[in-house]
Amino acid sequence: VILETPLPERVDLCIQEYVLHPFLAYQNGNSIEKEEAHARIRNEFLEAVVRIQKGLQKRLSPQVLLRDLEQAFDVFESTSNLSEFRKPIQSLLEDYYDPMYDYQMSKRHGEVLFR
Repeated sequence: VILETPLPERVDLCIQEYVLHPFLAYQNGNSIEKEEAHARIRNEFLEAVVRIQKGLQKRLSPQVLLRDLEQAFDVFESTSNLSEFRKPIQSLLEDYYDPMYDYQMSKRHGEVLFR
């Protein structure tokens, strides 16, 4: 079974799942200050990108991606606006995760029963 979702919807889902929801969980669930919640989410997200940096270098500049993410976090912290995350997350999906997923799917044997 293969599930396909349009890229803009996937970007929105990633922003919600990996930025907004963890931020709200830190702030509300742990009773920490807004600034601390922002700092924790920023650090966790950027550390995750650094961990996949080697794989990124094939298609995407890790330095550009990290710069764009830093800018997105700065805007989010100062205005609560999440729109700056769209470009770097779309790049992550198109240039890293989708090719990795396509490669893994090409190695699978078997019939696609439902798409």
